[in-house]
Amino acid sequence: MALTVVLMGCSGGRTEKEPESYNYKRGCEAASDGNTDEAMKYFQEEVDENPKNGYAWAWIQCMYRDKEEYGEALSAGAKALKYLPRRDHYYVAFTHATQAKVYYAMDETEKALGEVTKALKVEPKNEDYLSMRGGLLWEMDEYAKSNADYEKLIQLTPGATDGYMGKGRNLLEMAQYDEAIELFTYASKLDSDLSQAYSFRASAYLSKGNNHAAAQDIVKSLEMDGNNRSFFIMQDANDTCYRELVVMMKMKANIPGAERDKWTYYQGVLHQRQKHYHKAIESYKESAALEATAAVYENIADCYDQLGNYPMALRYIDLAIAQDSTDDGFIQSKADLLYNNGEGEKAVAEMSRFVERRPNFYGGYYRRGFFKDNMLDVDGAIEDYTYAITLKDDYAYAYLGRGDMYIQKGDTAAARADYEQAARLDSVIGKTGDCRQYALLMLGMPDSAEVHMKRILAQDSTAGNYYDAACLMCKMGRLTEALGYLQKSFEKGFRRFAHIERDDDLDALRGMEEYKAMIDTWKKKFADESNEDAENDILVALPETVEMETTEVPFKKEGSMMKISCTINDLPLHFIFDTGASDVSISEVEANFMLKNGYLTRSDVQGKAHYSTADGSVHEGTVLNLRHVKFGGLELNNVKASVVKSQKAPLLLGQSIFERLGRIEIDNESRVVKVTHKK
Repeated sequence: MALTVVLMGCSGGRTEKEPESYNYKRGCEAASDGNTDEAMKYFQEEVDENPKNGYAWAWIQCMYRDKEEYGEALSAGAKALKYLPRRDHYYVAFTHATQAKVYYAMDETEKALGEVTKALKVEPKNEDYLSMRGGLLWEMDEYAKSNADYEKLIQLTPGATDGYMGKGRNLLEMAQYDEAIELFTYASKLDSDLSQAYSFRASAYLSKGNNHAAAQDIVKSLEMDGNNRSFFIMQDANDTCYRELVVMMKMKANIPGAERDKWTYYQGVLHQRQKHYHKAIESYKESAALEATAAVYENIADCYDQLGNYPMALRYIDLAIAQDSTDDGFIQSKADLLYNNGEGEKAVAEMSRFVERRPNFYGGYYRRGFFKDNMLDVDGAIEDYTYAITLKDDYAYAYLGRGDMYIQKGDTAAARADYEQAARLDSVIGKTGDCRQYALLMLGMPDSAEVHMKRILAQDSTAGNYYDAACLMCKMGRLTEALGYLQKSFEKGFRRFAHIERDDDLDALRGMEEYKAMIDTWKKKFADESNEDAENDILVALPETVEMETTEVPFKKEGSMMKISCTINDLPLHFIFDTGASDVSISEVEANFMLKNGYLTRSDVQGKAHYSTADGSVHEGTVLNLRHVKFGGLELNNVKASVVKSQKAPLLLGQSIFERLGRIEIDNESRVVKVTHKK
């Protein structure tokens, strides 16, 4: 909210005076101090007394948008536009732009475009609005129109990197790679810390087939700040630039003083994408030995899962959970690993934990139902599949699973209705489930089922799809073909033997000597591979169980804020504990004081990044490394923080801190934050 204050207060050149009423002024003051609940109270009282105060409605619009209450935000914005003085171009344009951002958040791109166009009619030279419309037009594939906005932005501000980046992005989509490369290169000259210039230029080089230049730019971008785009480009480039990227990252890791944990982690990602799981595990373990994170442990667990070494995978997913007990995805992964390891009851129990945490997510009920289905708990599976359908009535797999269970109970009418629904919903290969073939078979259409299965394999010949083909052929009584597909699934890496043993789709094969020999052969082959490096595990001293403890951190209430004492690099400060903030931020005043008085060094200034303000616009800011953050007996090292260009901005600690601590509970009655973490 403090950042919104800056934007709404930076209206240089305005001639209109804002209202002087008591509630309006108090609301502005409360908002400036970050007390958004108090500010909303004053603004609401203001519009109750003066319903035609468009300025108050504009503030209310912003606050509702920040809360993601989009209906209220649009209504408040409409009233602001109705009552604001037409000649106050700043506020009128700002309100239209905020409406655009609300519509964009609602995936109403056309309406968002209309609102930002209205903002530009009022303020045609506003750089933020030109950049916003250029971005919307880019998303709508209107590259020529988008270029017109970016060209105007460049004319207004020749040093505006947004203009060159936006235009380059359009040319990239238009396959004008050389011109795009020139623009990205120029943007990097204007701002040497603009990592996106290198990641986008890497995309252009990849399209031209210049893999070496692309790899250089990817590594350069990752070196600067590891922005999400460069990380995804690295993975997309893996098939063409794998060797170049690995070599360059090894060189980076060997430079004295380099962030070796980061570069070894990236190497692990590259190896894992290439299915070189042993190499990936080696790189990840090297990274974990330098800095243990939940993400590293999760990836190691996934590699062991792919190798079929479920006991080792379970050890590492437990470590991931110990590092971050708030991530529900780890619990789901553990449930799958338990099931693959033949521990069905434990898998159901673990999935029940997931369901307790996310009771409104259909996938949790479906997965638990799948486990029960294969453990012959027919009624339990029907119940869970029904929950999944209730929460997501277009999920084909849930209808198919429930249909199979109704067959087990002899209710053929209910089963047929579910199979028909599954076949109707699963109509697009690769998008709606890829289970239609089973439904067609159960509806008495084996030829159509086979045709559909072959279409799936032609489009996506993965191990899992070959296993599905084996199951389908087995259910059709074509056992020789079923064995052929099963062999192919093993060759491609399928190794879920605990599931194979439970899967009644394969019952007709179990008495065949060829089947038994195939299973024995592949079990031995996978066992040899998966145990290859288990004895030399560099993290072999893993605890059998992870002991957790809870630390209570006291806070003081100031309005709606929770204020907690802390030290940053041994400087005593107070911060606002904000579960809604995505990052850590400090004001320019605090940053400058710390720099001048030795609490920060020049090496702690890590460059620049782009961050989103409370009104949704993107600005450039400085990124700092906070070496030591202590509060309530807890300590974290090397915490990234952004500097907010506002003297009144509070010190905020957000999700990037929480994710590293563990599970967070706020006890307002006792005024403590309870942090459950590894002992």
